Amino acid sequence: MAAGADGASAPCLSLDRSVHWEREKIVVGDTLGVSVTKLALITSDDGTHIVIGIERHTYTDPPRAPTFEYRVCAWNVEDSRLLWQRMPKAGEILYDLFPIVLSNGARVVALALDQCSLLMMPLDEKMVSWRIDMDVRGVAHLGAFCEGILFWSGRDAAFGCVVEAPDSARKGLFEGHTGDVTSLDATTHKGQVLLATASADHAVRLWNGSSNGRTFGPHPAILHDGEVTFVAFLPRADEDEPLRALSMATRPFVARVWSVEDRATIFKSTGPYDLGTLVRHEWCTIVRRAWAPDGAIVPAALVFTTDDELVLWRPDEGGEAITLGDCDASCASVDCSGSLVVWLAREHGRQYIAIARPAPRTKAARA
Repeated sequence: MAAGADGASAPCLSLDRSVHWEREKIVVGDTLGVSVTKLALITSDDGTHIVIGIERHTYTDPPRAPTFEYRVCAWNVEDSRLLWQRMPKAGEILYDLFPIVLSNGARVVALALDQCSLLMMPLDEKMVSWRIDMDVRGVAHLGAFCEGILFWSGRDAAFGCVVEAPDSARKGLFEGHTGDVTSLDATTHKGQVLLATASADHAVRLWNGSSNGRTFGPHPAILHDGEVTFVAFLPRADEDEPLRALSMATRPFVARVWSVEDRATIFKSTGPYDLGTLVRHEWCTIVRRAWAPDGAIVPAALVFTTDDELVLWRPDEGGEAITLGDCDASCASVDCSGSLVVWLAREHGRQYIAIARPAPRTKAARA
């Protein structure tokens, strides 16, 4: 997404190898029957970082088949406290979540429940939750929020609707891909909402996100030789700065930074060995992007490798990579805000939420 959960510019994560990354963890359950399927970061009104997660509780009562119960949980990153738990209606399955900040400043967690509805759950327990009917094919994957419009994908199409109130209306159906939509992002451009979608059909497409399926420029915008698994717009200081995007594909692996205006490639990185020995076979899962602190030109990506590690990688000529820690590849979820990164990891069969942040450098280290 082009903006963080607080509506601010994209997060900045340090790629300085002289900075030590402090690591902490939040234990999410005291039994093997509890696991987190998705997580995201959001900042409260007082500036506190909060991890929002979907917990799945598994109950086995032979001879009946296992049953599942879902909960939405919030943890305080600073002290690992469980702040609250909320349960949907009995029998509802929570597939995905996405934290957003509405125009009135209210912080809300959007939850994809099934193939036909969204649950908008305010962090403020005094506010009432509301539902929005969805028009989606398959399971919805929430992916971007821009100018009051929430975007998600379902199979080979993307969808969007205004989510400010219970009577929200669908704003667009964006279809044209011949493969599953794997990633999407949105930003403002020339007074309109610009939506980018990546697909297994090797293409990235651009859309007028405020419309009902109108495209932006020639289609497809970019073609890769393999499945495109990730797309994101690079942040800008203002709208006068040229808009660029980053797309990544696998089999073969290619990372490309390109101009949105003329589709010209600015930088292209090929081959999994850009990460040295961290990826021995092929790129596994590109899960979220962050940005280098020296401006909008060079991005950084948070990726899970085939070694079950979370790596912060800078796709430029240097190809610098920093390993943040082990991850839980069976349930990959990661988010970042500012210089803070959270992701799912596993130790001795138990899942936990890993937290990493750059430690303040001493005077000696700065020298």
